[in-house]
Amino acid sequence: GMLSFTTLSALFFTCAGAPAVMNLQLLNLSEFPRASCNDGTAAGFYYSPASTEQGNNLFLIHLMGGMWCYDIDSCKQRYKDSPVLMSSKLWKNEIEMIGIFDSNSSINPLADAHKLYVPYCTSDGHMGDREASESTGNFSFNGIHVVQAVLLSAVHQLGLGSQPNQLLVFSGCSAGGRGAMVNLDYVEPTLRNVVQHPVTVRGNLDSPVWVDIPPFKSDIPSLAYETQQVYMFANATRSQDRCHQVYSGTEGWKCLFGQYRLPLVQTPFLVNHAQYDAWSLSHDLGSAQARSFDAAMLQYANNPFRSTTRDVMANNITGDQHFVFGSACFHHCTSEELYFSANITIDGDAYSTALGRFLTSTVSANVQAWLPPAFRPSATTRSESPRTKWLSDCTTLNCGVCNDINHPF
Repeated sequence: GMLSFTTLSALFFTCAGAPAVMNLQLLNLSEFPRASCNDGTAAGFYYSPASTEQGNNLFLIHLMGGMWCYDIDSCKQRYKDSPVLMSSKLWKNEIEMIGIFDSNSSINPLADAHKLYVPYCTSDGHMGDREASESTGNFSFNGIHVVQAVLLSAVHQLGLGSQPNQLLVFSGCSAGGRGAMVNLDYVEPTLRNVVQHPVTVRGNLDSPVWVDIPPFKSDIPSLAYETQQVYMFANATRSQDRCHQVYSGTEGWKCLFGQYRLPLVQTPFLVNHAQYDAWSLSHDLGSAQARSFDAAMLQYANNPFRSTTRDVMANNITGDQHFVFGSACFHHCTSEELYFSANITIDGDAYSTALGRFLTSTVSANVQAWLPPAFRPSATTRSESPRTKWLSDCTTLNCGVCNDINHPF
């Protein structure tokens, strides 16, 4: 009974979503010399403080998405078209965010938390480790250094790890979701020696499940090819981990690629990924106009695209600490939208519900106590073995309870 009530309340309160107002804090380059954007300007994060005493022990760090560039030409083009993705000089001082940032604790388990949103200005999926030189077009790729500087700033300035039993949800969407996936197992070791008390780290990985299939049209560069280029060009090697024991040498790029990396990530995580992920499906088809996909494109969307994606989510991501939420929608990046808590549901559950269940199922009772009342487990749900996978079974593009197919992003 209680669970359906939560879902109903999610629908009723959606209109009462409360955006978080977040303020920009640039990182100090004298303290963190490599925490810079592609053009050498300081990277940073947007911040809104915890709103309750309990929320003071909850932290959300969420990495923004926005594709990447993989050689001098593509990076110069990106700097021309989207300088805001390569430099902080045009960033606003204040932004408003919804979805996983929403301040309404009846629809968001992280409503009360300290929230950090890390704008994306390294063009490397938050994974790069290469200083600027002539051979990079004088762009630097410092993604892992920015992530590290944000973590250390949260410790030194915002109180992360200053009290026992705190929770950090390390999160991201699209290129940020892939960045969160690649960095996740490094978060706890990065914090370990600088915090006063151990922090419980959990991942929220939104839309990172790239699959290794040939694109629909042969003239489209495959996502695997792009990843191979970034692996080398941005030096996105993060080499000292178990993934590289599985994929070494010329296969090292697979450690940046959802299909291969996700099964090897150890930290507990929830992955949200539409089985017809609108960004990568549009990339592989060469079009985002789902209304005008012809029969051959729709066939490709079902097989190999959806069938491979579903197989990874159903069979390759394993263990009771790794949760999966996969609609059959044509959609991408739900965590930063109203859809996070309503309108895209599986068996009546929204992504926000799945995130709440994931957190309560994988953290200790001491950590659960910081979550809003709507998301704390009742005595009855605590004893059940929790559901770990929500995967839509309907079989056509954008079937089930979905967004409007014309608004996939």
